[in-house]
Amino acid sequence: MNSNNLFLKISISLILLLIISCDDSNSTETSNPKSDLDYLFINELQADNETGITDESGNFEDWIEIFNSSDSTISLGGLYLSDNNDEWVFPFSDSTVIPPNGFLIIWTDKDDIEGVLHTNFKLSKSGEKVTLYSIENNIKNIIDEVIFDSLGTDKSYGRVTDGNTEMKVFDKPSPGQSNNSQIE
Repeated sequence: MNSNNLFLKISISLILLLIISCDDSNSTETSNPKSDLDYLFINELQADNETGITDESGNFEDWIEIFNSSDSTISLGGLYLSDNNDEWVFPFSDSTVIPPNGFLIIWTDKDDIEGVLHTNFKLSKSGEKVTLYSIENNIKNIIDEVIFDSLGTDKSYGRVTDGNTEMKVFDKPSPGQSNNSQIE
């Protein structure tokens, strides 16, 4: 009888030890913490720029604005930007770093020789899909994606408030600036 009691006490102790060791209620780890990339948004774009902003060469080029909604600086180096047909890789450069709550204009002029922030594709005036993504272990991870229709000359398409989901056509584009001031 004593050996049975001893066996029972040891068994119960082992079970309790196992339960306690599996309890992670005191753990400080969070499940699925946000990555820096979760704070990046295609915030605004213009596919037919005739009188708006100009690039460093003085040309009226189409553009995409990326918004960093985080409190940290984020480098876009190594990320991808694509339209329906072509993809472009952000170079590792000081020019592809976005400050906290900042904006970066990418010129979509199919003239990537012109500078670090010029892509190898143009946006279609009739509309298309634009995607910002990373590739890890041969897997494409979409960070943000925007589908737009024909906008008209000198109009842009963007988030009603920076980083939010609601999108609209703007009569007065705000490249490199907050869209929040455009709320009517």
